[in-house]
Amino acid sequence: MATSEQQQRFTKWACAITCLIAFQGYLAALLTPALARTLHASKLTLGFSIPAFAIPFGVSSFLSATIACSIDRRRYLRWLIFLMGLLLVIIAVARDAFLFLIVRICLGALSGGIMQIIMSVINDLFTPPDRTKLFIRIILAFAAGMTFGPSLGIWLYPVIGWQWTFGLTGFWAMLILYYALKYDGIIHSGHVGFISRQRILKRMRIVFTNFYNRRIYTFIFLNGVFHSGLFVWTSYYFSVGYRLGYQGTGLVLLIFSLPGLLLAASIGTATRRYGVKAMVFSGISVISLTIVIFVWHAGIWLTLTAVPFLSIGYVMTQPFYSGVIEYIKRNRNREFALGLGFGCLFLGYGTGPVFFQLLFLKSAVPGVLVLILIEVLLMRIAVTSSFTKHVSILDIGVGPYNIENHDIP
Repeated sequence: MATSEQQQRFTKWACAITCLIAFQGYLAALLTPALARTLHASKLTLGFSIPAFAIPFGVSSFLSATIACSIDRRRYLRWLIFLMGLLLVIIAVARDAFLFLIVRICLGALSGGIMQIIMSVINDLFTPPDRTKLFIRIILAFAAGMTFGPSLGIWLYPVIGWQWTFGLTGFWAMLILYYALKYDGIIHSGHVGFISRQRILKRMRIVFTNFYNRRIYTFIFLNGVFHSGLFVWTSYYFSVGYRLGYQGTGLVLLIFSLPGLLLAASIGTATRRYGVKAMVFSGISVISLTIVIFVWHAGIWLTLTAVPFLSIGYVMTQPFYSGVIEYIKRNRNREFALGLGFGCLFLGYGTGPVFFQLLFLKSAVPGVLVLILIEVLLMRIAVTSSFTKHVSILDIGVGPYNIENHDIP
């Protein structure tokens, strides 16, 4: 196991790169009009900038979770961070939408790999109590990046432009790489060996042949679709309905995200006390009441007062906070299960904006109706599934479907 000093250094740069991944991933959320003007493309085309990052992130998380323990993790992590910094500089000088979106796809794929290698290192080199604390810090760092990315992006645009904003994130990545090169001695190679397609498919099959596991991952995927759709609707609602403009909407989205981030630790404590089922049910109920206020189209101040409750409801139902994904001590394959969880969640985050942007092109009514339908499905799964009884997604390795009990070539 690592020394205390090594753990602290690893924690610093691991949280920094995690925050950067989420920050640059959602930096373009409100910059669509500016990007469309500069890159000479339609707003609809540039609206795919978030899915272009999130979907490859999800796919890469799936694949990287199966191979993270079979590669030279130190070397691969260094290269991935370097390539991320280089691509962020390239995207800053992009002059057409095609190159911009291609680079976003590459950034998503690299980011999924970085996250899974970090999770694998945490799983192997930290004791269970330290592991739990670091997992929580990593997830909070990711949430912080998602929270401040859209708002800072639109606020910095009038000052330095979107090109310099992306360029500075590339500089941030290179600084992290420099720090990591000095202090990544804690990272050791996995059990380096031949990685076969059969091995990857077998690990997937072991997980998804279990009906219980399929319900958990379905919940996580739909949760990602629902909350990304809610994000799109909130942006549409305030920019079109109340004509706040993009900077005003950026402030609203900060209000949308910040309260939940600040209360995440308290919600985690409440989950351990009252159970996952009560937390998820309460979170969906809070979101439902807020949607009613939005649909009612109350005055601007009442609506703004309701926005923080969307954030709180989101954290209460978000798998990484509500306890749907929990950290257990007895499963050596926790990084594999966590990788699948990240993959499902970000596939939802990526597909949701595409679907809901198309729905909101003409009217908000179809999008709202679909949001309500998905919310009902989430409630149904949460109420009827055993994972809400203090059961963890990382328990997928326990019992007859234990990955460790199978002869994986």
